[in-house]
Formats: sequence, structure tokens, C-alpha cells
Amino acid sequence: MSTSDSSTTNAPEQRDGKGLPAKANLLDRGLGSQFNIAIIAALLSLVVALVTSMITSRIASENTLKELRRDQERQAIIRLEIAQLREIDTTIAVVAGGLPAEFTVQGGTVSDSISDRVIHYLSAQRECDAARDAVEDLEVKAASKKVSDVTARIAHAASLEEAQRYDPDLREARQGAITLMHEALRNTVS
Repeated sequence: MSTSDSSTTNAPEQRDGKGLPAKANLLDRGLGSQFNIAIIAALLSLVVALVTSMITSRIASENTLKELRRDQERQAIIRLEIAQLREIDTTIAVVAGGLPAEFTVQGGTVSDSISDRVIHYLSAQRECDAARDAVEDLEVKAASKKVSDVTARIAHAASLEEAQRYDPDLREARQGAITLMHEALRNTVS
């Protein structure tokens, strides 16, 4: 026996005047189906906007990071170029002061007999090594290392004549390094 109470599970499903189940018609009753569709569309567009914003933000941060890396590389190359020129200048000062220059180091400290020109050269050499380590471009590093190797041969030459024999090598290595550095700087700008 069924009662007129619709709360029983055996009760037939109630239908509205259009033949649709009453539960399905609840969406249409409130503010209307058009409003519900508008809300769903708004939520979907909000999700799309958030995803787009996240993607755009990620791309912007990656571009900013790339620009920061390029700027760091530019600064490192500029510091290396300056350090390389200082190393060459101090090498010339060592040669001008007379060869053979003394490079003895005793117990981790420079001996008192080493002249200021040699101390400046050693300082410039270490500065150039540190600047070279900061550069990522392997070709620039290699070219700079070649210059440093030639300056070391010049500074450690036993005579002025020996030092002068390295002069063409120094000019070639220096020009090659400068060309590569300027090329790398142009590439980091674009």
C-alpha cells in the first residue's frame, strides 16, 4: 500500500506540468536556466583566465631570468676584459723593470725581495683568473687563458730578448680575445 506521502522510496517520481521530473526542474525554477548557464560560463572563463595568467607569469619570469643571466654574462665579460688589460699592463711593467724578475714565494707569503711591479703582476694575474672563472662562454675563457699564458711566459722570461720573442704571440692572442669578447657582448645584447 502506498500512501500519498512522497517521502517513501516506492512513491512514483513527481512530474511537473511539462512532463519533466520535479528534481530536474529545480535549476529552472530559481533564477532561471539562462542565469545558471551564465554562472557556469563565468566560472569557466575565470579558470581560463587564471591558467592563462599563470602561463604568462611563468613565461615572464623565465624571460626575466634569461635577461638576468645575459646581464651577468655581459658584466663578467667586461670585468674579464678590464682584468686582462691590467694583466698585460703589469706584464709590461715587469719587463720594463728588468728581467729576470723574481717570483719567489716563501711559506705562502711573498718574500720581501720581490719588487712592487712583480706584486702588481701577481695581483693582476689572480684578478684575471677570478674574472675568467665568472665567464660562462668557453671560447672567451679559452682565448683569455691563452693571453694569460703568453703574459706568464713574458713575465718569467730570462731576458729582454726572450720576452720580445713572445710579443707577436701576445698581440695575436690579445686581438683574438678582444674580438671574441666583443662578439660575445654583442650576442648577449640580442
